[in-house]
Amino acid sequence: MKEYFSHDYNARNDPRLVKILMKHGLAGIGAYWCIIEMLYSEGGYLLLEDIDTIAFDLRAERIMIESIINDFDLFKSNGKKFWSESALTRLKIRIEKSQKASKSAKSRWDKVNAIAEQTQS
Repeated sequence: MKEYFSHDYNARNDPRLVKILMKHGLAGIGAYWCIIEMLYSEGGYLLLEDIDTIAFDLRAERIMIESIINDFDLFKSNGKKFWSESALTRLKIRIEKSQKASKSAKSRWDKVNAIAEQTQS
């Protein structure tokens, strides 16, 4: 199954993203969205000590990645990890929906099994 994340369709007009565009061009915007993808795939958090790895993975300069993480009020940090509050909120919603769907599927499966057991007796 393909994974996806939602974001506002007009995110490019967010003043913080406009400032990234002004300072780093489209490469900065692309790096931002790649970092967001990485956050989603890692459960919402990335290590600050991995900035070199992130920069290498994105074929970007470390200074730009640091700037995107630190200079535009898009990410929070505790000195070891960084994250996006909006990504965490959306991840939480996605997890809750998945758990609800799983519970619903289990409930349906249990009913099907009960019916099958009754017809076999």
